[in-house]
Amino acid sequence: MEESKKANSAKSEFLSRMSHDMRTPLNVIIGMTYLARKQKLLPVVADYLAKIDRSSKFLLSLINDILDMSKVESNKIEFHAEPYPPEEFKAYMDAVIQPLVETKNQKLLIKVDIAPGYVPVMDKLRTNQIVFNLLSNAIKYTPEGGTITYTAIGKLQPDGKMHIHIEVKDNGIGMSEAFQKVLFDPFTQERQSDVASNRGTGLGMAITKRLVTPIAGYHCCAK
Repeated sequence: MEESKKANSAKSEFLSRMSHDMRTPLNVIIGMTYLARKQKLLPVVADYLAKIDRSSKFLLSLINDILDMSKVESNKIEFHAEPYPPEEFKAYMDAVIQPLVETKNQKLLIKVDIAPGYVPVMDKLRTNQIVFNLLSNAIKYTPEGGTITYTAIGKLQPDGKMHIHIEVKDNGIGMSEAFQKVLFDPFTQERQSDVASNRGTGLGMAITKRLVTPIAGYHCCAK
């Protein structure tokens, strides 16, 4: 058991260091590609740069997942609680989620009901990460023209905390009963394929599940 723990610790440390080292040059590639695409270019060059941009961003998302998973496994993730007004969260949805929905001609319904007069206090980055993982999966596995519904209901508790229930629904392809049993296991994906839109690390749901418990139960503050 001790050898297993040491091996797991070494793996997590390696993944963490590797991911950090890989992200630095990759961010430079993404930045330089962005600047290059601002120039007057031949159509064929613009197409090449667009493909470089998509591929490098996809690779960065995989590296970020691996880095987060290694942090979760080694209990190194830190949470920074701060007020997160509903209108600020809506701005995040409009900027990050809505464009993904529009690319597949889908409809996104957002229903947020937070106790009036209060603002939830939570880690903005990790909350956004949880919501993104849930919604990106819904977008990925819902066909063009489909509908995705995001619902968040916040109820003030007697102890001053806010209980927030988040629910994501879609009319996509669904999951088999067998896959539901391993949904939160690392590196698991149902209907894996080489299609770019359906590829990933299979870490999103595993990370989400491990983040939810620490985030739940932050105090909320009055406006």
